[in-house]
Amino acid sequence: KKDSRIKLVNLESNFHSPGMARNIGIKNANGKYVALLDADDLWLEKKLSKQVAFLEQHEDVFLLYCRYRIWKDGKVINKIAPVVKRMKSGRIFSSLFLFGNFISCATVIFRNRYKNNYLFDEDPRSMEDFDFWLKISRNENISFIDEPLVIYRVYQSSTTADITVLLFKCLTSLKKWKKEVSFKMMCIGHLFLFLQMGYLALGKIKDSFVAYLSKLEKAFG
Repeated sequence: KKDSRIKLVNLESNFHSPGMARNIGIKNANGKYVALLDADDLWLEKKLSKQVAFLEQHEDVFLLYCRYRIWKDGKVINKIAPVVKRMKSGRIFSSLFLFGNFISCATVIFRNRYKNNYLFDEDPRSMEDFDFWLKISRNENISFIDEPLVIYRVYQSSTTADITVLLFKCLTSLKKWKKEVSFKMMCIGHLFLFLQMGYLALGKIKDSFVAYLSKLEKAFG
């Protein structure tokens, strides 16, 4: 009501498909750029202005992402992700496919091509954001700002907190590219995926153990 530039599109349901809701937003966007923000994440004040300034100066870059801070258990923890050495620029399809999704949706801004836009996979079984970056990285230059401009909230009840669900979604996304990549590349991609899932599983075990010790300490003083 206060700003005519803001257009609200209400959906009765997202049909358990984040990709569907995002696609509707993309199709209704009429600005020069498209930026993504889920309801539980936060942009820092300078996020958009810094990214727009970068894209204005680098016309060869189609999509831009940045680093982010993590909000966990009601507070921002002293951790910035992803680690700098994992962040890649250019045509980064191989890096994404082999080493997994290191781009968070809330960090992204990309050029609006209107009717020729890339769209998300609407299959709720897929890792729709991972698949989206893969499609773009095959054809476009991607870059990043080495600065945390987003706060990403982590919940125990979130989809990414369920390792089984996350693994299934990633496997579904990788399978879509079976005919597009070599057998060797597919094997390496799966190997790194299982290693990452193992690392996440160990982290969850550690968190559960720490929580258990904390309960014992409170119970017995």
